Amino acid sequence: MNTQQYLHRLQKIGVRTDKRIEIMYMDLFRITENIFLKECHKTEGFELYEFVKEKEKFRELHELRQHMEALLIWMYPEGLPIWPKSTNRKFKELKNPYLGACYEAISKNMSISNQYISAAFNLRCKLPGEQFRQNREFLLQKLKDRHFSAAAIEMYISEKKDNAHIPKIGLDLMTQEIYLLKPEESFLPEEPEQTYLSTAWYKKYMNIFDKFSNSGLTIYYNKGVEQEHLGPAWKGILKALRDQFHKRKIDISYLGNVEELEMKHCAILIDKELQTADEIPKEIFEQIAMLFLKKKDDRKVSVNISRMDDKNIYYWSRNYECSFNINYLLKFFHDQLLEKS
Repeated sequence: MNTQQYLHRLQKIGVRTDKRIEIMYMDLFRITENIFLKECHKTEGFELYEFVKEKEKFRELHELRQHMEALLIWMYPEGLPIWPKSTNRKFKELKNPYLGACYEAISKNMSISNQYISAAFNLRCKLPGEQFRQNREFLLQKLKDRHFSAAAIEMYISEKKDNAHIPKIGLDLMTQEIYLLKPEESFLPEEPEQTYLSTAWYKKYMNIFDKFSNSGLTIYYNKGVEQEHLGPAWKGILKALRDQFHKRKIDISYLGNVEELEMKHCAILIDKELQTADEIPKEIFEQIAMLFLKKKDDRKVSVNISRMDDKNIYYWSRNYECSFNINYLLKFFHDQLLEKS
């Protein structure tokens, strides 16, 4: 496909093709972010790459993004400027906001995204209590302060006085509007009690994980290591992940507490065992480290591990002892597997 055809496709979805490529790239991110948030409100998907695999519109957006990133790399062979580099990072950080939202009291000093606000508000819909009432009030005000139009909500409030009666909301990030979700547009149950929610996420993700290979489950586990797993969504999802490992007779005893996935140490699947650094042969780490250095510096470097501890592996380079974080290295390895797949 030639450049003119790509420009036509970008223009069709709303990218301003008469601007510099950095602005076009940011436009593509905003469009993707908007569609992704709407999809999160009504489906079980959790990561952008899962939507890319399953939904045609996201495959289209992903292809356009790859094209623009290839152009940027060609234009800036010495490295991307700050703006496109920042946008690229935002693409990688797009996550379903329900995986971060929980019922804890919301501090006025918290730094929260628009997406988190909509998810946190929806979790609190119809829940009684002064804390939840104040949280809902604060979240709505936060959106108004960020210049979101609350016309749909104000019309609803004119009929129902208590903000507990406001239905679940969605955000259009392009037009800066708050809209009311129809019942069929939200995965969340009508009465989002915490135990009910965890069970709902558990059932949903058991079905999702059924489609994963054993390697896919391992990659998903590793991506979540060292991240916060608060809230009812994560409680249900981690239980589903643990039960999937048990269902497939994959030994997770090396990960620590088998009743709960602690998500502290990355692992590699070897002969139906999830093995952590203590069990993985040193030669495997050396190969992964050499692959990482080649990817980073485009040169082949020999790595001979001198020692290891709970968090790092150490090797000598030019008379200096260097180190790699083990979890970081194993996440890099599984990112390479994802790229190839």
